Amino acid sequence: MAKDFDKKLHDKYDGPAKDTFEKFMEWYRPDDIVTRDPFGRYGVDFSINRNGKMLYLDVEVRTCWVNNDDFPFDTIHLPSRKLKFVLEHINTYFLSMNTLLTRGLLFRVYRTDVMVQVDNIYVTTGEEFIDIPIGRCEYLELIKEKNNGTE
Repeated sequence: MAKDFDKKLHDKYDGPAKDTFEKFMEWYRPDDIVTRDPFGRYGVDFSINRNGKMLYLDVEVRTCWVNNDDFPFDTIHLPSRKLKFVLEHINTYFLSMNTLLTRGLLFRVYRTDVMVQVDNIYVTTGEEFIDIPIGRCEYLELIKEKNNGTE
């Protein structure tokens, strides 16, 4: 059983998370061409043209990650419904942000990743997730001041 769409959570985090990523890319990779919602509302959040190589990214906010500390778990769970993005675009990455929108975890999904069922506050039984070890993720500081002391 998958989590039902939560409009309240979507409205609270979707736009700000996408805005944060766009601002991050302006200084982190200013030569990349970033396109928001390139395939419409239900597709991956961004396409990124990096010197002619296309990359894709989906962003989301983790409501359990409420501070600037490291992510509070040893693995990150990507809902299995997000696999459609990997199947549509092989070069798809995922960025999970804290609720402050100051830190993120960047990762990819591989065929060898394990599927797990995890009970959570939104779905108490039966939702499947891809279990991604934190050690395979890259932490990103999304706010420029935290990276080089400017702006």
